[in-house]
Amino acid sequence: MLVGLVHGFVPDITPNRSLGVSAHVAAIQNGTILVVLGVAWRYTSLGKFDLWAAWMNIIGMYGLWTGLFLAAAMGLLSPNASALTASIQIVASILVTLGIAFALYGFVRHHDT
Repeated sequence: MLVGLVHGFVPDITPNRSLGVSAHVAAIQNGTILVVLGVAWRYTSLGKFDLWAAWMNIIGMYGLWTGLFLAAAMGLLSPNASALTASIQIVASILVTLGIAFALYGFVRHHDT
């Protein structure tokens, strides 16, 4: 969340201001989700997948911000920049989706026990 707050002070450092603001908002939202997951994590029951799910969420959330920030910083001037940022966001989205799915499964499994 600190990354998003700091980024919020300097959205004009990127050539594409709207993507810079989007990266700031995404960092704040992702940081909030990570804080909530961290507080609620003790109520999950994932066994050996516990660490995997946690790292999927952490890497995925930071990856989403990184993809948006790089898109704003590079200004999407070249096809290579666009392909790089799209690839980062796709991988990060998959990681977040799997991480949240594991966490939800862990919450349900903990509740059943």
